[in-house]
Amino acid sequence: MIIPLDFKPDIDRIIDELRNIHNSDQVCLQTVEGKDFLYGARSGNEFTESETEFKHFCWETPYINSIITHFKLVRSRVMTLKSKTCLSYHKDPTRRFHLPVYTNEKCFIMIDKEVHHLPVGKCYIIDSTLPHTAINASFDDRIHIIGTI
Repeated sequence: MIIPLDFKPDIDRIIDELRNIHNSDQVCLQTVEGKDFLYGARSGNEFTESETEFKHFCWETPYINSIITHFKLVRSRVMTLKSKTCLSYHKDPTRRFHLPVYTNEKCFIMIDKEVHHLPVGKCYIIDSTLPHTAINASFDDRIHIIGTI
């Protein structure tokens, strides 16, 4: 369900690069050629292209882009889960890469009714083809970089 990867991201560099990105709950790091950074940022129901077409970088973020390239990700996004909120219980068509940037012990992901906390400092592969949700039961926003494998 959750596979921790043997990769330690430089969170300070990521935070520094994220300062240059448009502030929104969900922003694409990669998009379809000719589209903007909000195209495909939401649930996936709003676009007709395959996720593999989301391979064009939206931002000058060399370190983040190098991670995306290293893991061969597509449709990568910065996803902010506001405090005291959760996502719908859903399934994705593929597994997802997660890189927690801001989180705390009151933020969870529930996969197939099992609750997990993903600490900062590691990257993970999540089997999001199973029913899952993300829960932020804290008073602070949770931010992950998420990509399609």
